[in-house]
Amino acid sequence: MPFLGILEDRKLPHVPGTVLLDDSAAKSKSPGALGLLRHGKSKNANIVLVPQPSDDPNDPLNWSYTKKLTVLGVTLLGTIFYFAVITAMLNPSFPTISKDVHAPIAKVVLTSGYFTLTVGITGPFFCAFAHKYGKRPCFLFSAVMALVGHIVGATVGTRSYGALVAARVLQGFSASPYESLIYAVVGDIFFVHERGLYLAITNFVIVAITNLTGAVSGPIAESMGWEWLWYFMIIFGGIHIVLQFFLVPETSYVRDTRREIDQGTQDKIEDLAAGVVEQTEEKGTASAAHIDQTVSEPVEHASPKKTFYQSLAIFTTTYSKENLLQLYFAPWGVMANAAIALVVLVYSLSLVMFIIVAFIIPQAFAKAPYHMNSAAIGRLSFGPFIGGAIASTLNALVSDRLIRWCARRNQGVYEPEYRLIPAFLAFFTGASLMGWGVAVADGLSPYACATVHGLILFGIVFAVSGVSSYAVDSYRSMTAEIFICCQTLKNFFAFGFSYFVNDWTVKVGLKHSFYAWGSLSLGLAALLPFLFVFGKKYRSYWARHNLLEKWHILTHRE
Repeated sequence: MPFLGILEDRKLPHVPGTVLLDDSAAKSKSPGALGLLRHGKSKNANIVLVPQPSDDPNDPLNWSYTKKLTVLGVTLLGTIFYFAVITAMLNPSFPTISKDVHAPIAKVVLTSGYFTLTVGITGPFFCAFAHKYGKRPCFLFSAVMALVGHIVGATVGTRSYGALVAARVLQGFSASPYESLIYAVVGDIFFVHERGLYLAITNFVIVAITNLTGAVSGPIAESMGWEWLWYFMIIFGGIHIVLQFFLVPETSYVRDTRREIDQGTQDKIEDLAAGVVEQTEEKGTASAAHIDQTVSEPVEHASPKKTFYQSLAIFTTTYSKENLLQLYFAPWGVMANAAIALVVLVYSLSLVMFIIVAFIIPQAFAKAPYHMNSAAIGRLSFGPFIGGAIASTLNALVSDRLIRWCARRNQGVYEPEYRLIPAFLAFFTGASLMGWGVAVADGLSPYACATVHGLILFGIVFAVSGVSSYAVDSYRSMTAEIFICCQTLKNFFAFGFSYFVNDWTVKVGLKHSFYAWGSLSLGLAALLPFLFVFGKKYRSYWARHNLLEKWHILTHRE
């Protein structure tokens, strides 16, 4: 039985997702074969690189760390602008906007629902397009659509409710790639033992920065007018488009499947090592011992390194032979996988919980006993931002260290279920949701309410980070589809809730409402231990009974 009680599988020679990560603790692999694989450097010299990079200098896994961090940093900046900021930038101003566009506050809240609905609808299209033509055109198109939405909002969106809806819908075209494909980018350019840190940063941007938005946008709206929110986004959006075009090349790459040593149902280490020896003999080198831990295969031919000008191409090549319609259905098909379905539910509903709180805050704090203006309501967002920042920092510090520690105690073998351990802190979310409802209903200090709100985000960050890291490492070939599902379901839920959540909360009361949301969150958290224990057996079951193959629904892997 693997370390910490994960149930072992006896059906396959290799369960997809399971991989030898630390060869210093390995007992079942040939030392000669392991020595021929490419490893990390310095303190990570005993870590086997997963996936194994090719010899091609254009392989994103071979990029310098400076280039990798630049690519991720600029794209995450887009996630901040086109998801975190525009999702919540109007929230503190809902009461003011309601008066200016002559619409009830519940109807103004619905504009955010139209935004999320657009994000959910466009997600599968972006996923299909990214698989066929790459992620770069999706990111650039989204950035341009965001700029158009900002311009519409600044020019006519402050004058009428219909124009405001149009601006929010246009902005909705921008969010999908920066919310979902960003996870696939992390998988494209980083190895398994590095992903925890960068996924933690990604989740921090998606979860915590969204809450900081209100703390900034509220005072701006109060002092300068909420139309200035649009003007600032035009400026920042324009700058980002330039950065995205010049600094972020395509990260999609077609690699020999034998290098994906964590994927497939056969152990590929011996096969890959045999390719090294064969290539070495063909080159007439003295012996395999002088390979210096570099893997080469006769079937691969390194291409010349692309020039900077060549890297600016928007369309690089076709990454799939299938038509867009087939690829469009792949995100829906992955929900047939029970483990993925649970990941999608935990991820999407966890994020919906803080969206619901965001819907309620302006309504709850604008009236007695608080009587807060937009700036004061915006400052309440510091609580969840701090809670999310603390959780993200802790997760970034321990995530990769934890999985290496677990692998060493599991004879060097890494199981993706180890990524779920931090997700057990999701129980904070359910309890804190109930506590927040009670605190606001009883008129407690705004500082106390913001602190409890911070605990809600503390749990959400660990839940989202845990299940997202698990999904990337367990079913990496379906990463884009999984997170498109997460995003689509989350946005459909948010859109549906925007129709009734404010009125329903007034009807039943804050306490009753948040007892319900807290109970739902606790129920989801209670399912995670089952995924931890049975996850490996289910990965094996899915590899042997892949319903997508039976339904002829293709993912990026095929």
